[in-house]
Amino acid sequence: MAQGGGAGAGAGAGAGAGPGSVPVPVPDSIAVVGQRRNSATAVIQLSGLVPGRAINYRDVQRAIQALYQSGQFDDVAMTQARSPAGKSVLVIHVKERPELVKWAIRGVQRLSERSVRCATRCSSPKTGRSISPP
Repeated sequence: MAQGGGAGAGAGAGAGAGPGSVPVPVPDSIAVVGQRRNSATAVIQLSGLVPGRAINYRDVQRAIQALYQSGQFDDVAMTQARSPAGKSVLVIHVKERPELVKWAIRGVQRLSERSVRCATRCSSPKTGRSISPP
């Protein structure tokens, strides 16, 4: 599983940094890379992170955990980058889980396909949902 690396390395001056302490990063914006089905806004909201608010490693851990718990992602990582204008950008890298588009029942001879579908409705994955590959 991916780890949130780099989110605390070398960010600009942060709020509450005392003498001899590491400055707390304050991302000016948050970007999302790798999403297709989910909007960038939805991923950021799921993470619980807010641009302009100081973050620490616990915030990054909670954000990664929240994204995994959503069931939408196989891989989550976070890095920090600088925009061309010199602004601090927190980048959330995600890999979405596969989506079940269609499923079929083969080999049904004694029962109708419809009756088997009805019997498996409660235990089978729903179309349009993320699945866990075997």
